[in-house]
Amino acid sequence: MGEEEIRSLQNARVKEWAALRRGKERRRRGTFLAEGPHLVGEALHSGLGIEVVLFDPRDQTPEVASLVEEARGKGCPVQPVDRRVLERVCEVITPQGIAAVVRIPERPMPGFAVEAPEEDPVLMVALDGIQDPGNVGAVLRVARAVGVTGVLCGEDTADPFSPKAVRSSMGAAFTVPIRQGRLVNMIGEWHAKGVEPVETAVGEGVRYDRWNWNIPVMIVLGNEGRGISPEVRHLCRGKVHIPMPGGGESLNVAVAAALLLYEARRHRGAL
Repeated sequence: MGEEEIRSLQNARVKEWAALRRGKERRRRGTFLAEGPHLVGEALHSGLGIEVVLFDPRDQTPEVASLVEEARGKGCPVQPVDRRVLERVCEVITPQGIAAVVRIPERPMPGFAVEAPEEDPVLMVALDGIQDPGNVGAVLRVARAVGVTGVLCGEDTADPFSPKAVRSSMGAAFTVPIRQGRLVNMIGEWHAKGVEPVETAVGEGVRYDRWNWNIPVMIVLGNEGRGISPEVRHLCRGKVHIPMPGGGESLNVAVAAALLLYEARRHRGAL
């Protein structure tokens, strides 16, 4: 209550918020922008650290007004801003009256016991060079639905906390454990714990519905054009493919992820 509205595009805080559209700034500051009522609501309900909630007081739909009050009730700083400020800060052309600066979460990846077959084995995804942030977000959305242990994003994969990836994930980026870094190192660390990296290929290896998914496994998904890089392929201990009787070069990476992850869950009796 009583917050002074920010109207100038030259305001230093506005420039800082707008800079979060760049990956370098997100990594440097450890924050990203959640745009629109759905994502702001997801951020509030997921218990993430919220630095500030921005809202246009002249675009107060009941949903936006409710979120602003919820943010105040949880002790989150709220800041009224002019519509032009939201347009400058947000990536979407027509902002929906609210956005939030959120701290990048560090969700723990649960441990596991290979010697305890009654427990649900690790089920992970590794993204090798996925360029489209929309694809990255869509994979995260599937990963949350299936309940994966975690998702590894290589250095040359689109940032899962970019505005487009966050929107495409529908908030899954807030709850799915994600690690970013050098993929060969991260895969190696998990393989040393007993998790088998499995390469997805076109027309090669074992049919995906005949693979043994009842072991700790990591599904490795490659670049939209070139596939999995040679250095990552060298680490993979298996190869699966999805039949395409109607032809075509490959499936969209998020579609492939959905088929493979749900098949793994089906084998484990979780569906």
